[in-house]
Amino acid sequence: MDGDRWSYLAVRAYTKGLVRFTEDEQQDCRWRLREEILLAEVEREVLAKLHEVVHLAESSAAQYVSQSVFDHHYDAAKQQYHSFSQLMYPFGTDEKSVDQATFDTLSELWVREFGDPESDAVKDTIEALRTMSNDS
Repeated sequence: MDGDRWSYLAVRAYTKGLVRFTEDEQQDCRWRLREEILLAEVEREVLAKLHEVVHLAESSAAQYVSQSVFDHHYDAAKQQYHSFSQLMYPFGTDEKSVDQATFDTLSELWVREFGDPESDAVKDTIEALRTMSNDS
């Protein structure tokens, strides 16, 4: 079964109770269409979970170590989020990022709450928190 897409998806669909593979079910003239639709949905759920997990990993890796490391993981997390949202909401907009006004508002709120990320005091606080989380 390794590497066999249909078998993998069929087993997942069966364990979810979506299909039974009975002789009566397979004799239905709509069986192939139903099977295709259900297996495609199972595959979409698997891919969405994968993108969600990778997005969470990228987001947590985006700790403020250096600007280039942060930028790399931030961009990767945005891409995973976009892929996840396209899988889960294919009918939605094709926006790949937050509009500038929203980004500016969120940035201002962060600065108001935590301070300027370029200041030495905030950098020291972030470094202390990062060190504490690595020690745990």
